[in-house]
Amino acid sequence: MASISQLRSTSRAPVPAGADGGQARAPLASSDALVLQGVTRAFGALRAVELHTLSLLLGMMVVAAGLGEAGFFAWATGFLASHVRHRAALLWAVTLGCGLLSAVLVNDAVCLLATPLVVQLA
Repeated sequence: MASISQLRSTSRAPVPAGADGGQARAPLASSDALVLQGVTRAFGALRAVELHTLSLLLGMMVVAAGLGEAGFFAWATGFLASHVRHRAALLWAVTLGCGLLSAVLVNDAVCLLATPLVVQLA
């Protein structure tokens, strides 16, 4: 069984400035509960972290940030705003666009790429 100091060190995550950290605390609290109940050990929980998935998400965040800096999302927002006249058509355009992206990318990547566009359209 893990010691209390090990459990405390696994439950503390850095919180970005301006964020309340609520989204990061929930998975950490649930993993701590599994360790405390003896379902898994602390080091077993750390081994369960999939570095390939984290690398993919980090890479897609870098790509999304680069697209945002390059003005792609502003261009796509302007394009959709000028070509789509009704709310239902906008919903269809975003849904079909995400569906086409899902055919070639992982769904996590599609979410990371589509979110800035949808937020700017809102």
